[in-house]
Amino acid sequence: MPRLAVEMPVALPPDRCRTFVRDTVRQDALKQAYEKLRGAYDPSSIVEDAPTRIAIFEPVYDIRSKKHSGRGAGWTITYDLAPDTEGGTRVGVTIEYDRRTALMGGGLMKSQAQNEILHRLGALLAYERGWLEAQQPPDTDDPLPASD
Repeated sequence: MPRLAVEMPVALPPDRCRTFVRDTVRQDALKQAYEKLRGAYDPSSIVEDAPTRIAIFEPVYDIRSKKHSGRGAGWTITYDLAPDTEGGTRVGVTIEYDRRTALMGGGLMKSQAQNEILHRLGALLAYERGWLEAQQPPDTDDPLPASD
């Protein structure tokens, strides 16, 4: 089974990371956007939910049939959340998919999985920034320096 993984530190406690990930699967606004793009909601589901790990299964969407594969083909996105010594979290994101999914992806699954991981980490960084800004005193003009 093909597998891609990367990890990154974030200045969020593990429980905040887990709640953020869990809530993204359940967001009505995201479901509605998905339906506008594809005509049907992607039935993603949480398949593991523990204090330091959360995993989501996403079935393949076949553009020819305009249907989801159900449990037959898809990928699993796993977040491993390891607390660090400074109150933050080392977030590992792994995507695993089966050979059928790779075939349905027309040879582009590795690239799609890489993009998926990077977008998920980018969303966590955006959430981190907002959370850190909310922790700053209200009289601070520029609470956080811009990233290089």
